[in-house]
Amino acid sequence: MTSFDSLTPTQFEELAYDLLHTMDFVNIDWRKGTGLLSSPSDSGRDIVCDHLRMEPDGSQHFERWFVDCKHYRKGVPPKELQNLLAWAEAERPDVALFVVSNYLSNPAKDYLETFKRNNRPAFKIRVWEKPQLTRMLAKKLVFNENSI
Repeated sequence: MTSFDSLTPTQFEELAYDLLHTMDFVNIDWRKGTGLLSSPSDSGRDIVCDHLRMEPDGSQHFERWFVDCKHYRKGVPPKELQNLLAWAEAERPDVALFVVSNYLSNPAKDYLETFKRNNRPAFKIRVWEKPQLTRMLAKKLVFNENSI
């Protein structure tokens, strides 16, 4: 399984940005906003992007996604999820996505379930943890090698 430990937080955000690009997301806005190593001014969303959704009847529309990248060597604690959720409640994207270099802690998973149950948010909450990221990256590498 891939380890993301050698990446800096900025490199991990860049990895997520590149992965979204290969997955046909568009209007990808990396909200880094500074040349510094960290991005304190991103308001809980590191990336804002759109994904074209195809409906069974053939109609199409864009879904707005807010993405928060969490680069941790241990489980991500619940308090690290609050900024994106608050911003998503205010701005109402279609999806709030946490891209996590390792795993959410069990308390963080419980926090998300409680948040969904108590708040019934108008947006979907998605989490891509290390196993999903590894699979998606491997799939993209195989696809890219086969298309050469």
